[in-house]
Amino acid sequence: MKYAIDALLPDFISGEEVIKEFRSQMSLYLGCRYVIPVVNGTVALEVVLRGLGLQRGDFVIVPDISFIATATAVANCGLIPVYADVSSEYFGLTLEALQRRFTPRVKAVILVHFSGFVNREIAEISEYCRNHKIALVEDCAQAFSCSAYGAKTGALADAGTFSFQSSKIINSGEGGLISTHNELLAAEYQAISDWGLSPAHNRRKLDLASSNFRLSALQCYFLTKQIQAIDEIVDARFERLAELKEACEKLGVESCLPRAKADFHDCPFFFPVRSSRKLNTIEPREESPMHRSSIVKSILKQFYPDLLEIYRKANPPHIFKDFESNRIISEIDFINIHQALNTPVEHIILNYKESISCPT
Repeated sequence: MKYAIDALLPDFISGEEVIKEFRSQMSLYLGCRYVIPVVNGTVALEVVLRGLGLQRGDFVIVPDISFIATATAVANCGLIPVYADVSSEYFGLTLEALQRRFTPRVKAVILVHFSGFVNREIAEISEYCRNHKIALVEDCAQAFSCSAYGAKTGALADAGTFSFQSSKIINSGEGGLISTHNELLAAEYQAISDWGLSPAHNRRKLDLASSNFRLSALQCYFLTKQIQAIDEIVDARFERLAELKEACEKLGVESCLPRAKADFHDCPFFFPVRSSRKLNTIEPREESPMHRSSIVKSILKQFYPDLLEIYRKANPPHIFKDFESNRIISEIDFINIHQALNTPVEHIILNYKESISCPT
């Protein structure tokens, strides 16, 4: 292995130094004091939830639109996902929806910057969580390089989580990251992801439910290279975005991009178009909106059967009837910009030519 690394990656140095450099550059880029690399974005969410010290059966509010891992991570920790509606404009959790779903059993909220569109109510939601003494976690899996009020996503709450899966803004095939300003939380997250070991602890924490969730040095190496070229990577994505918008205008298909807003910097992951033809969109399709999920029920049934009925009572079907998330999923298709990189944009948009357009 060493000879292959020496031949192909002459500036690799050593594994420990590569990981240290990655953490240093990522911390600097995000403007967050502590970063903990982990094997993927789903694990990042699970480690964060476990490190918050939540109790079995506690409620965690999640927006109804996200990749299903946002909800399954909650269930895998023995917690109850509670689904809240989202904005029809930017597809993220709203303060009103959070207030409607809040109960004293809610101990955390996961705010998803869906599709690289920064949640426009993050300041209001953050204040609400502080006032109610509940943890706020940013799911930034699709929002690397985004910012609000001059701060990067992932640095705006108690903790942030990222994914470096192959279609993400920067990627290492798979991979994830936890960010936080909180020294005590950072120590817990590090220990949970590395068999109880953390620089903040004098000895291994054997009383902690931990495992090996560390990201490899090779993955950290490739991610570091991408951080160093992040401006070029983001510029290329925006060039593709402009091409998609131009193709929509040319072919008479209207996009559903959120309106730009001062103090918010988006970096789109999906390109949303109004369409009844579900050609791309979110996978697995039958799991969106998340209140329809069968996987969450399967997790609870298998590992936490006593919590399954609590989950059902917390999410009665009738409350989702008028959710905006249903309309969004049924009427809007989400084109993965990364997956569309090697296909002519007019060919992609032409598939939607016969579809209805977004209302103005």
